[in-house]
Amino acid sequence: MTIPFGILHQQWGLRADSDADLLRETLEDVVLAGELGFASFLFGEHHFQSPAPFAGRVPVPELVIARAAADTDRIQLGTGVKVLPLDAAWRTAEAMLTLDLVTGGRAVFGLGAGGDEPDVFRGRRLGPNGHRALFRETLTELLDLLRTQGSSTFARPLGPAREGADLCERILVAARDVDTITLAGREGLGFVVGQAEVARTQAGYVDTFRATGCTGEVRAVRIVVVAADDERALEVARAPYDVYSSHFLTSRYYLSTVAPQFDGPLPRDYTDGLTRMAFVVGGPETVAARLEAERRTIGADRMDVLVHLPGLAARERRESMRLFATEVAPMAAALAA
Repeated sequence: MTIPFGILHQQWGLRADSDADLLRETLEDVVLAGELGFASFLFGEHHFQSPAPFAGRVPVPELVIARAAADTDRIQLGTGVKVLPLDAAWRTAEAMLTLDLVTGGRAVFGLGAGGDEPDVFRGRRLGPNGHRALFRETLTELLDLLRTQGSSTFARPLGPAREGADLCERILVAARDVDTITLAGREGLGFVVGQAEVARTQAGYVDTFRATGCTGEVRAVRIVVVAADDERALEVARAPYDVYSSHFLTSRYYLSTVAPQFDGPLPRDYTDGLTRMAFVVGGPETVAARLEAERRTIGADRMDVLVHLPGLAARERRESMRLFATEVAPMAAALAA
């Protein structure tokens, strides 16, 4: 049985973690997620190793998706999110068409603008919001290619294609700026808000998206740690919280966007920090209630969870996944009914 929740994996690892071990554990977790009934498993895209205590390790998630497709047969697999402006639209279109074939129609495509770091954009000077303008330009061309199979831009169709596939229906746009959110809505795409902002801020993005009249799916992501009870969950979450907060609470994004919504730039204590970073931590009942409250506040159609945290042991992560699928998901579904 499929549960109405997916998993987002940002491919984060500690500096000392082996890339090979991380990839092996990830592929094992995709299989486990499929067995537990999670609806989807999406992979983040990250480039260049940062000096932070942890970093995303996989720059080409499409390769991991193709590998994972061989070990699974029902769970959707996708990008969460692909940095669209880094590639030509026709290259992305062909990659999407190929993944659709490889996965047997299970591929989902989360697309975003990425940051504005010069290294990522090969030294191009894009200006303060240039990466977002480039994203909109590339997305518009991509949609045209997928919808017309190249007739308006190329003399020959793109390939390979699976007959009857409409990949535009499986695109989720990640964005915070009005122009990009409005474009996604006008084009009838899906929309996703990530794990890093509080619900009341994300509700504004969703309102902007819905104001276009679009009825596409809206997903929201939360970092989730589930254990047998609240006390145990707080214990389990402490080590990954310390690692994650050591970077997030000093980031430009946090200081400019999240911190102004709270009293003072830094958390008063552990509990305040969990709130600021939108962690959902607790026993099954607590997590179910929190997730449903977050979903309602944001205005999302469904919630996905990020359970892979740097510093969280594999056994604790997998126990969290099992508890979520067997106990949290049914409780959350009952609350949403």
